[in-house]
Amino acid sequence: MNKILLLLLPISLSALEMKPWFGELFEFYFTADYTYSRYNKVDHAIPPLKHPSNDQLVLLGLEFSPASDWDADIEIEFVNTPRQSWGYRSFALQVRRLWLDENYDDPVSISTGANFRNVNHLSLTDVSCPYATAYDFEMNFAIGKEWCPCRVFALGAIGAGTGGATWAKAHAAFESNWDKTNRYELFVDSLFGFGSEQTVDIEHFNSYAHIHYQAVDLGLAYTYATQVWGNFSFSYAHRVYAQSFPANTNFFMLSYKLPFSLF
Repeated sequence: MNKILLLLLPISLSALEMKPWFGELFEFYFTADYTYSRYNKVDHAIPPLKHPSNDQLVLLGLEFSPASDWDADIEIEFVNTPRQSWGYRSFALQVRRLWLDENYDDPVSISTGANFRNVNHLSLTDVSCPYATAYDFEMNFAIGKEWCPCRVFALGAIGAGTGGATWAKAHAAFESNWDKTNRYELFVDSLFGFGSEQTVDIEHFNSYAHIHYQAVDLGLAYTYATQVWGNFSFSYAHRVYAQSFPANTNFFMLSYKLPFSLF
């Protein structure tokens, strides 16, 4: 059961894994995502956004479990926006530890993790880029419960960069997997920055490091799993709340995930 479910990993706007369920021992998971997003307003922007922002993001990721209770993954992002033509946005590395595991009769699965992200300086001057500094660090905690054919999980994270204020993230999801091939998911993502500035100067933007921002996204996802060729996913999310951040954003994402082994 767990091997099947691990092929049905959730959709998010990051390839860094969030769920407290790790992959098969010594198995790799390759991820390729394409996201198109559009917004026509930045809350508290000075001056207001003149034209809609149509953004494209390509993300490549690789996950590996060297032990039953350890997991590591990396991702790299490339972006195209009205302010940055196709180019490198960020690179991230994450390591996680599994403390409780339902496979070993624990009541829930619990993991903690830490990740590091390097962000391109040009991207930090782009109001579409959600990162704070050139070097960002996060700590996260995830808890999940699985009962066939459904499971739920939630993640919280706190982060800090090389300058500016701290931030927090939260993610929660409910999944159904009735026939092992088709999976449906409801999810919510939120992001909160604890800076002191309320306005967003688009013409002289220099990251969200000092801005007091908030964003909440609601989304739906569908995944089709194959026995050999991995899984294909489509998701849609809408930003239902924003403060000092791009507002009313619509996200459309296609994702492909392939498990493979070198041993």
